[in-house]
Amino acid sequence: MKKLLSALLVLVLVFSLGSTAVYAADNQMLTISLSPEELAENPADVIETALASSDAPTTKLVVNVPSGTYRLSKGLHIYSNTTLNLQPDTVFVRAFDDGSLIKTGTKYDV
Repeated sequence: MKKLLSALLVLVLVFSLGSTAVYAADNQMLTISLSPEELAENPADVIETALASSDAPTTKLVVNVPSGTYRLSKGLHIYSNTTLNLQPDTVFVRAFDDGSLIKTGTKYDV
């Protein structure tokens, strides 16, 4: 049941990101700007979906997170060629027990 709900949440997030995200295609660069409304329910899943949205390993990805305090229910994976751009006064609060808050590497390392 949890997997079904997670899959449904990811689909909803993908469609919501498509409507509000700002995409800039310039020399294989993708910029996604998240809104506070998108991050209100489950910020970890929304940010993780945005961080995983680059299909090509050569595409540079920038994910912009607005100011605010966000309780993360799991760690974030930041892949190569990715910038997580936090606006001033952005705070991540770790709301889980196991693992790191931020992990780096390629998609294939995870």
